[in-house]
Amino acid sequence: MLGSPSVPGFSAIEVGNFQAEVTDALEITLSWDAVDNSLFPLSASGENVYQIYYGESEGSMAQFSFVSPTLTTWAFTKSDSDAVFVAGQLYFFKIRVATSAFERIDDEYGVWSDIVNVTAIDDPSAPLSFVVTGRSNGIELTWIQPTTLGGSDILHYNLHRSEASFFSYDSSGVTKIISLDNATFSYLDTTATSGITYYYMVVSETIIGIGPGTSVVSGEVDVESGDPTDDTTDDTADDGDDDGGGIPSYPFGIFMGVIILTSIVIKSKNKKRTKI
Repeated sequence: MLGSPSVPGFSAIEVGNFQAEVTDALEITLSWDAVDNSLFPLSASGENVYQIYYGESEGSMAQFSFVSPTLTTWAFTKSDSDAVFVAGQLYFFKIRVATSAFERIDDEYGVWSDIVNVTAIDDPSAPLSFVVTGRSNGIELTWIQPTTLGGSDILHYNLHRSEASFFSYDSSGVTKIISLDNATFSYLDTTATSGITYYYMVVSETIIGIGPGTSVVSGEVDVESGDPTDDTTDDTADDGDDDGGGIPSYPFGIFMGVIILTSIVIKSKNKKRTKI
């Protein structure tokens, strides 16, 4: 049997550079350095394998799977029958070489690798309460955080827009207009043009990629919404200048009235003195 005790140094073989990382939704990929085939001969009959243990703690680890000695990487996805990961759960892994996958009495094993751990992550749910409101100076988008984060923080909220209805953020004609940080839940699209209907979607982004998007919601710039804009002016304001056709301002009118009244009184007195 290949890998039997007659193979020198088999029990001293240690798998190096063993690593675990999240590579997709509820998917964990393990990788390691190849073992010298002179110590770990390949087997066409299924003998000689990499034996992988895992558990939710170092003390509860049990055989998880075994893989061919020709491989140096293995991905466990949420569709695998032997890999049922839970989002947010920390998992521990270790690996060693073995002369078979069956753990027989006469099987021989190498040295366990270092134990590694990683937290399983799932896609977050879609952002909630997505509302699109037309304003006089653009189109306002608001939303709230998803109820399910999938075991990882939101990194960004990506806003997508099109001039036609669509089903996915990567559909033809859909443009990502901005990527916002995870503490931002509103945006005013000032690039929207009046008279055009726009369609919007918001999606969450985590370390494993893009989650599901909101429903597509449409909106238009509302030029009559009454929202204040930069070009708002007050037509009733008086600048104090007399353009020739207007009525003098209030203080100036009082001043002129006093002068006229004084002039009338003086003239009246002069007339009386002349008569005497």
